[in-house]
Amino acid sequence: MPKILIATVPLSGHVNPGLPIARKLIGLGHDIVWYSGKRFKEKIEATGARFAQIDKALDYDETDMETYFPGIKQTQGIQSQKYYIEHVFFDQMKGQYLDLKAILDEFPAELVLSDPSFTGTVPLAEKHELPWVAFSTVPLVLNSADTAPFGLGLHPSSSVIGKSRNGVLNWLVPHVIFRDTQKYINQLRAEVDLPPLEHFVLDQVYHATSLFFQCSTKKVEYPRSDLPPHIKFVGAFLPKAQEVQNFPWLDQLKNGKPIIFVTQGTLDNTDFHKLLIPTFQACQNLDVTVVATTGGHPLEQIDLLSLPANVILESYIPYTQILPQADIMITNGGYGGVINAFATGVPMIVAGNSEEKVEVCARVSYSGTGINLKTATPTPDQIRKAIQTILSTPSYKQNAQIIQNDFQTHDAIAEMATELDLFISARTSQTSPPIAS
Repeated sequence: MPKILIATVPLSGHVNPGLPIARKLIGLGHDIVWYSGKRFKEKIEATGARFAQIDKALDYDETDMETYFPGIKQTQGIQSQKYYIEHVFFDQMKGQYLDLKAILDEFPAELVLSDPSFTGTVPLAEKHELPWVAFSTVPLVLNSADTAPFGLGLHPSSSVIGKSRNGVLNWLVPHVIFRDTQKYINQLRAEVDLPPLEHFVLDQVYHATSLFFQCSTKKVEYPRSDLPPHIKFVGAFLPKAQEVQNFPWLDQLKNGKPIIFVTQGTLDNTDFHKLLIPTFQACQNLDVTVVATTGGHPLEQIDLLSLPANVILESYIPYTQILPQADIMITNGGYGGVINAFATGVPMIVAGNSEEKVEVCARVSYSGTGINLKTATPTPDQIRKAIQTILSTPSYKQNAQIIQNDFQTHDAIAEMATELDLFISARTSQTSPPIAS
């Protein structure tokens, strides 16, 4: 029975994509131990995996990030990305690595499967102690001659001028803009006896992994003529279809009016004046039905008495239930939600600039499936105009259906399982494991 150690940072957007993967692998006879935060113990064990709790690393809570990372909510754009790289992810590398080593003493896995933000796998892979396979929870980050660096939100260009732009920026970002971050990460690497980075910190995962599963398709992601062959596009890690909830307002969705679904996701959703409330204000005089979710927060965090009559508000609504009915999804650019909208063929309005959201939003506009408002705090007028533009312009829905058809050519979990089995078989038949250098 092949043994696989799964490891994920304690964030919903990083744990949830792994749930269907674990179920599939366990169904195929794999023995799985999954290391993550205590908040996810029940979810993880429901897949059939054995749960291993974070011990020596920080087990933070995404619902209260400010307590664990003071000042995190005040960072935006590049500074937000640098903060997450340095403190949320790489500060945990040594503790995660020590935890994994302790698990592996009792559970000799064939490989470790993690999200790319889980840095405890870096020493395992680079010291050739265990192969590292990653599944993406963000857009493809890897620098390329055909793309500008991740984090700038620029569309790709492979023209002569475009490649010149890319080359300058691909040097400037690691050597100037992220120079302090590179230095900081090198200090952390020294603590686990690793040499200084050979590549830009965001590229290192692609050089250290033996397989990398990108949760996307080539129609959504930027084309790269220099893409390494171990990076596989597999489509969407779609959530397990849940039992349909009998919400009392379901009949209201049959009134023939366009349905606008709005969410701020599960991470950047403590200030509903950023997106939810401006959307309510934008739609109060439009002939639409707005369905909104607080991402698990109590409804009382919003003044319910001030809600327009055409707004339906719930703490949580499964994507599998609402997206097939939605005409537009409005989101701050969480990758999981956007991927689900791509896979369901729903046009989008995106408004976000924290974490990786500037790049997620750029992929929406690049694919022609939606409008990028290029701000995390859009005005009601900006949102209203975007809604009216999408509803009156058929190309957005047509492009969304093209992307949906592209996603339907993939079965992400089955493709991953097949590749993993081939990798394990190849490794066990060799005297030395095929670990990327």
